[in-house]
Amino acid sequence: MCPNEGVFDQNKCTCTWTNSKGMSKSRGARCKLGYVPSSDCSKCELKPEEVCKKMKCPIGQGWNQDSCACVKLPTCDVTEAMTKCKRGYKFDKMKCACELYEGKYPGKGGKSGDKAIEDYEKIVAELEA
Repeated sequence: MCPNEGVFDQNKCTCTWTNSKGMSKSRGARCKLGYVPSSDCSKCELKPEEVCKKMKCPIGQGWNQDSCACVKLPTCDVTEAMTKCKRGYKFDKMKCACELYEGKYPGKGGKSGDKAIEDYEKIVAELEA
């Protein structure tokens, strides 16, 4: 929570140290990325949203949000036509169906920035209508 040379004050949840110029410095105690200080400032705890963070799974496995782990892909009775989803959707191997794609959508050739975002939003609006 504190720099190596720092002194931790749990009551105030602060760190105090002397810098190279001999000046006394103080700041609130901090934790590493993805962690927050506990309510009594005695330890660092994993942020709730980081507990079950989606990750890339090995070939033949998919992410299961309920178990927070990679699991074997289900056997789907699908044809090639079913895996080719319409624009704005992508095939979800875990659900064996086309799902609305909410990730980054590449703009049309040559367009970038705000124009690509506008195009994407128009496509999504048309698909949902």
